[in-house]
Amino acid sequence: MTTPPEYTKVDAQIQRSGGHTFRTSLGPTSLQASKKLDMSDSMAQRDPNLRLIRENGRLRQELAQHRASMQAMVVFWDKTQEAFLRLKEALQELSTRLELAETSLLAEWGIKAHEAEDVTVL
Repeated sequence: MTTPPEYTKVDAQIQRSGGHTFRTSLGPTSLQASKKLDMSDSMAQRDPNLRLIRENGRLRQELAQHRASMQAMVVFWDKTQEAFLRLKEALQELSTRLELAETSLLAEWGIKAHEAEDVTVL
């Protein structure tokens, strides 16, 4: 048997306010409570599909939240990739400029860059 998905902060907040989400409804407490659910609601007694309609609406809300979360993650990923590429370009530019500065300094001493020994210790 697989374990139910972990609660998120949003799930916990909704549960504290008296609501429930897909994740909280899979918890052991909720499952036990649903087994003992008494249909005292007169509307639910008259229309057995009412509970399913309500559940469907709640699941649609959760799906919308998950889609919004996924979209936020995609935007974050895109911005992360942009930042990485900018850093990579900046590093390459820095490396080129350092090499030019080193070559210029060596030239002032009459040393050709290809003759210089690389003694850089990283």
